[in-house]
Amino acid sequence: MLGVTGARVQVETTWQPCYQLSAHPPENALADHARCIEERLYYSLNGLTEETAALAEAAAAAGLPEVVAQADLVALEVRSRCGDSATAKAELLTLLDRLPADSALAGRTRMMLASTVDRLGERTQAGTWIRQALADWPDGQALHWRAEALMVSALIGMSHTHVDYTLVHHAAAEVSAHGDRLLLAATLANFAEVSAECGDLAISAEFADAASALLRRHPELAATLTLDSIGRARLALGELSVAHYCLEYALELEERLHCTDVQGDPWLTFAEVKLALGQPAEAWALLEHPRRTSWAAKSSWTRCRDLKLRAEVLAAQERWQPAYQAIREHLEIYQLLRSVEGDRAVAEISTVQLADEERRRAAEFEKLALTDPLTGIANRRRVERWLAEVAQADGERVSLALIDLDHFKRVNDCYSHECGDEVLRRVAAALEDAGAGPDALIGRLGGEEFVQLYRGADRAEAIRRGEELLRRLRALPLDRIDPELRITASIGLAFGDPALPSELLRAADRCLYAAKRAGRDQIVVEPVGGLGRGLPLG
Repeated sequence: MLGVTGARVQVETTWQPCYQLSAHPPENALADHARCIEERLYYSLNGLTEETAALAEAAAAAGLPEVVAQADLVALEVRSRCGDSATAKAELLTLLDRLPADSALAGRTRMMLASTVDRLGERTQAGTWIRQALADWPDGQALHWRAEALMVSALIGMSHTHVDYTLVHHAAAEVSAHGDRLLLAATLANFAEVSAECGDLAISAEFADAASALLRRHPELAATLTLDSIGRARLALGELSVAHYCLEYALELEERLHCTDVQGDPWLTFAEVKLALGQPAEAWALLEHPRRTSWAAKSSWTRCRDLKLRAEVLAAQERWQPAYQAIREHLEIYQLLRSVEGDRAVAEISTVQLADEERRRAAEFEKLALTDPLTGIANRRRVERWLAEVAQADGERVSLALIDLDHFKRVNDCYSHECGDEVLRRVAAALEDAGAGPDALIGRLGGEEFVQLYRGADRAEAIRRGEELLRRLRALPLDRIDPELRITASIGLAFGDPALPSELLRAADRCLYAAKRAGRDQIVVEPVGGLGRGLPLG
């Protein structure tokens, strides 16, 4: 088995801030800085408290309350990870009260509450918070945060009595699609560690291999806690030499960056490796390492692990009385943290969360199936469904404008298909600007053919909208392609029963071709009664 990385990279002892904040930094610089320090949570906590305070001050001066809230969230997460989880929980609850309940920031706050109460050993409450975070998440917003929340949800939902890896693999896929590489490395490593704890060694090996492959490609992502998690997985898999390498490197990084937290304990994991190698004295030395003992903050889960390993090391040294005392303390804490009832409650929350996520994904897939992938507006299937919905609701007549761009083939031939795609996207945006509304639908039928649908058959209003659209297209700015490029369209406008979509489209199509024959860049309207060749306008 290959090691984590072929060569260790040199890491500076002092991390430089992501951005040097000027006296009056631009808004985008502050937002970028906030994203950067969020990523740093998975690398090192060193200096983050001071950096978040400076960011919050600059964002407040710039009138950016969302960035202030982002900085406050990172500061509270640092406090929680450094052992003051009770205070962090109280302040997170206060912050949550100030945020819009359905905002992505509120969702991220609930996610951090879930992590914080889990560090306090309140796993059922953690499951409740993370489920609420994901259930109330606004569609399509802050997908990198949502992916991280899915990762937290999957970790909280994993227990010795229940693991549904559907959610775990889905969370990994979402982090891969929307998260940064540091988060992805941490996610894969966390899943490797926890699946090993649950006894699922084949799955643990899958995630450990994926994390190791990522670190080989990007050695700059190596972080103490990521290596700690991979090392624990390798230990469970019996790969002691790889585990030894991971923990040796993890402690090297920790000494340079001071980057551990209450959930991770590389000294403890290295001690587990040393004991597995038959070296109890070295294991005990790691448990009593000065840097470890100076880091007094430990989560309930880490304390539980520590007592169990101490009992095993003491027993290996035939120190039976202290070993017995340590194992008794371990069992007392373990019973408080884990119970059949607690695991069952977490499993139930995880099952509900999985069902929620499957419903969300089904709705997302349905939306994708009804959306034109190039322009983001409705596709032909959505147009047909809209007509059927109107027909079923009240049968109100509709107006249908069939729009075909004039001489569009020349754009592709003269400028490239890539430029042609950009023109189609710009035209779709212009259509939505001109015609969006609760009683309207804008769609692309294919190629350069679009459609505008309106409930109601007010001819004068439909004609006015069509003429407005022609004016917008003539003035469509396309300077990035060619300042001289101009786009025009021919429009066929028909009115009819939404229950008869084929007839409606045929009528609009006849008018469209009449507009083409009449010279293009104009509207031809179906005559009253639907008979005849259509009336040219414009």
